[in-house]
Amino acid sequence: MLVMKGITFKLLALLMALPASSFSSLTQNQSAFSFHDHSSPDISNIPSSIASSEFAHEMQVALLTARLAGIVLLQIQRSGEDLQVEEKEGYNYLLSPVTIADMRANLLICRALNAAFPDDGILSEEKVQDPALEHAVSQWQTLERVWIIDPLDGTQDFINKGHEYGVHIGLSMNGKSVLGVNYYPELDLAYYAVKGYGAYKQSGSAPATELRTRPSGAEILPIRNTDPKETAQIYQELFQREITPEVVQEMFFAIGSCGMRICSIVERRRNLYVSTAARGGLWDYCSSDVIIREAGGFISDMNGNPIDYCDESSRLKHGTVVSNDRVLFEKVLEIKRNLDKQNLIVQRT
Repeated sequence: MLVMKGITFKLLALLMALPASSFSSLTQNQSAFSFHDHSSPDISNIPSSIASSEFAHEMQVALLTARLAGIVLLQIQRSGEDLQVEEKEGYNYLLSPVTIADMRANLLICRALNAAFPDDGILSEEKVQDPALEHAVSQWQTLERVWIIDPLDGTQDFINKGHEYGVHIGLSMNGKSVLGVNYYPELDLAYYAVKGYGAYKQSGSAPATELRTRPSGAEILPIRNTDPKETAQIYQELFQREITPEVVQEMFFAIGSCGMRICSIVERRRNLYVSTAARGGLWDYCSSDVIIREAGGFISDMNGNPIDYCDESSRLKHGTVVSNDRVLFEKVLEIKRNLDKQNLIVQRT
C-alpha cells in the first residue's frame, strides 16, 4: 500500500469516513503517476493564528480534502483515462464542459465534508449523486453553515492539460464567506484564509507565508472576462478608448480559473477583474472572497454590496468586481452607477 509521510490512504479514508474504494484509482497505473513528485496532504504547517481559531478543525479538513481531490485530478490527468467530456447548460443557456474528473472529485469532497460536518449544508457546481447527502444538498438554503464547492475550477484548462485548474472549498455562515481554500494541484500550491485570522499561501509542505496585498501601481492590469463584450462599456469609460478585440488581446490577461484570477490579484500580478453578468456561480467566488478580503483586497457585486452566499439562485445576479486597489475598485463602481443612470434616462425617453 502506498504511504505518504507515514499516513496510508486506508487510514486517510477512515479518518474522513470515506470508503477505501474511493481511493482505489490512486493506487492503479503507478507508472503514470508517482507520489514522489507531489507532496503529501500535510496539514501540520497551518499558521498558529488559524490553528488557534474557532475554525481550526474546519481548515484542517478543508485543506486535507482539497489536496486529496487534487491528487485525484492529477491521477486522472496523467493516466490518460477518457475524460468523458460532456456539455452542461449554464448561464444564459451557454454550454460549459464537465468531465469525469469534475464528478469524481466532487463526490470525494462532498462525502468528506458531510462526514466531518453532518449538520452543514452543501452547495456544489456539480450534481451530487449520493442519496446519503440528499439533506445537506437539498436544504442548504435553510442552514446557517454551508460548504460551497467547485471541485474543478477551470475545467477547460484541465481538458487542455494546462496548469491553472484548481479545487475550491469555501464555507459560508449566514451568507458570508468565512473560510476558503484554493488548491492548484499542478503547482502543489494552496491559498487559504479564515475571516479575522489572515490569508496565507503554502507551496507543497513548506511553511505558509502570510498574504498582504496592496495596489499594483498606477497602471491598470485587467484580467479578461469570459465574454469581453459584457464589460466593454466599463472599460471604455475606464481607459477612455474603444475596447476592440485587438485591445482585449493586447491589454487583458487571460486566466482560466476564476479562483486563480483572484489569487493573481492578491499577489499583485494583476489588479482588476470585472464581470457584469450573472455568469458566475457562488462556487466561483466563495473560497476566494475571504482570501482576498483577509489579504487586504476588495470584492463586491457591481452595486458595491457584499456577495450574498445564501442567494437561492446560486448565481451572482449583479456581477462582480475584484481589485487590490481601493481607488480603482471604487472608480469601477462609480462608472457602473453612472452607466446605470444613463441607461435609466434612455429607457424613460
